[in-house]
Amino acid sequence: MKPMARRLASYRALPVALVLSFAGAPPAAARDAGPPPSAPTLWRALRANGGEAYYLMGSVHLGRRAMLRFPRAVDDAYRRSAELVLEVGADGLRPEAAKQLAERYAWISPPATLHDRVSRTTIAALTRYLTARGDSLAPYLQMQPWFIAQQIEAREAARVGLDAAFGVDRHFADRAARSKPVVGLETAESQMQILAWLPRATQEALLVDTIERAHDTRNGSEGVASAWARGDDKELERIVYRSMYGSPQLSAYYEQMLLGRNESMAQRLASIARDGKLRFVVVGAGHMVGERGIPVLLRDYGFRVDRVR
Repeated sequence: MKPMARRLASYRALPVALVLSFAGAPPAAARDAGPPPSAPTLWRALRANGGEAYYLMGSVHLGRRAMLRFPRAVDDAYRRSAELVLEVGADGLRPEAAKQLAERYAWISPPATLHDRVSRTTIAALTRYLTARGDSLAPYLQMQPWFIAQQIEAREAARVGLDAAFGVDRHFADRAARSKPVVGLETAESQMQILAWLPRATQEALLVDTIERAHDTRNGSEGVASAWARGDDKELERIVYRSMYGSPQLSAYYEQMLLGRNESMAQRLASIARDGKLRFVVVGAGHMVGERGIPVLLRDYGFRVDRVR
């Protein structure tokens, strides 16, 4: 594998385990005086007996320092909770484990290359995008198409000043390391497997869609971060699901990477709530919105779920 390709592998990919693992040092001054606090939506889930089970908040994996200042309701909910619940537990956030997973799932084994995975038309579109960004195709030839799509999303997020060091998951994971246990709803490997096992046609459709909307910051990471910070769930839902019905392949991607995981995470939350503890849940913002988002699904398990703010 070329040295440049290895450096690109340590950039940020969409699975939260990799996003957090490759981030820089934690933002120690995130709660200093500064801009007004973010105002993300906060949910509360009550058990059938009326007892509190969860406070739930969506996360953006790539953010800015100012976004990590929260209203008192959020900080109070976190402090009152016995445990923090994230997509992936603390063990899955170790850089060594994340790099091993990338080596296992994100690369095409020689002698095959990207030319064997996608069409000439897609190669041409990718080459045009990379050239416009001052890059070349060569470092990407051994990457799986889904992984290249993640690299493009991370690159475009960085261009507008979004950084994994200021991701909301990372922020609360760092706080919990000093104060409370962390529970993972998934494993880092299970997240990577969903992407790596997508059919080739689905991976190519994802890559093409990512290239086509790379310059549209309003409907990309910038738009997600802005809608999340305002607590604008309708706009967040619109952005997250905007490509879902673009093709059967993209619909399959959303079903597996988003909606299917919502079902699994809601089921897991319903199970661990039986012990009576109050927990603070932080998962990707896309999992919290829509008719098949986690708050709605928890109602199907008998919880009363209300928006706190």
